[in-house]
Amino acid sequence: MSRYVREFRDAPAADSVKLLLAARYDGVDLPGDTCRAMVIDDLPMGVGPLERYLWEHLRLSAILRTTIASRVVQSFGRISRGMSDHGVVILTGERLVEWVLIPKNRAVLPAFLQKQISLGDTVSEQADSIQDLLSAAEQCLTRDDGWIAAYNDYLTDAEPENADVDIELLTRLAKSEAEYGRLMWCREYEEAAKVLRATLDDAFAFSAGTGAWHCLWLGAAYQMMGDGGSAREMFLRAHATQRNIPAFPRENAQVSQAAVPDQIIAIDEQLNILADGSIVLPKGLDTDLAYLDGSGSPAQTEESLRALGQYLGLNATRPDNEHGTGPDALWVADGQPVLCLEVKTGKDAGSRYQKKEVGQL
Repeated sequence: MSRYVREFRDAPAADSVKLLLAARYDGVDLPGDTCRAMVIDDLPMGVGPLERYLWEHLRLSAILRTTIASRVVQSFGRISRGMSDHGVVILTGERLVEWVLIPKNRAVLPAFLQKQISLGDTVSEQADSIQDLLSAAEQCLTRDDGWIAAYNDYLTDAEPENADVDIELLTRLAKSEAEYGRLMWCREYEEAAKVLRATLDDAFAFSAGTGAWHCLWLGAAYQMMGDGGSAREMFLRAHATQRNIPAFPRENAQVSQAAVPDQIIAIDEQLNILADGSIVLPKGLDTDLAYLDGSGSPAQTEESLRALGQYLGLNATRPDNEHGTGPDALWVADGQPVLCLEVKTGKDAGSRYQKKEVGQL
């Protein structure tokens, strides 16, 4: 055990000893009177360079949701080792607070922890000052009868979020990624491309960021096969979907982009301009936009709307699909009005709209 952890554990309760643990989510238990108050400062993520890239740059919040959730649970477990234990946990950092308040994120946490976080959110909203928060914390730590009664009532009545997870879809994606990695390692590039290409639509159905990441992998396989045209197509699509993936270099780019709007550049980067000046549209354009005619499911229509925004050079996402809240499709261009699009293709002539369906915008 670290000397600092030992000193913290053995310090008298009257001493205001503090212990700072950087990026430690497990392996250090401080149960009972060893520690009664803990601060979790910002989101527990970014253990390695690849994971930091996936989270901080590609924003693959959906694909890393369970990983982050596991660390949040482990963090809470540092001072709570059973139902008889108690303590106060303070969440700070904008990204952490935002993460736990997103319904799809909270849904993957244990139901009991969900209720505790919901209670903390309610206490925070009702507090008018720091003193109110300190008073609530003191009632918890001194085991005030009124606090314990209110706590038990709240946890009895609170309803946790239900995790709407498509296990079958996630399993297909996980198996295809694993098989792709194995085949690339064995230098069987053509087979690796076939495996990932077969689940590319599934990847985009899960989240646009996941689809973009798989396009990048596909491009690498095609490049190793010597199929430069297909590689370029995948690299262009990856960048168009997720701008933080670097753009494919343009060999014939001779015009200065200094005075060209970013939206026009984004459109141009998705086109293939041949040596004779002719323009080739993206191969997936027709299929990506096919469901704008209303023939698809709500999810398919939402993805076609997102793709349309992408082809128009906008930063297009599906917040409701990725976070469980917000508009079905969101189009953003720097310095321009933001377009929120709601897709109600699942409604029929006799359906009613609920307040939350409008308010989630």
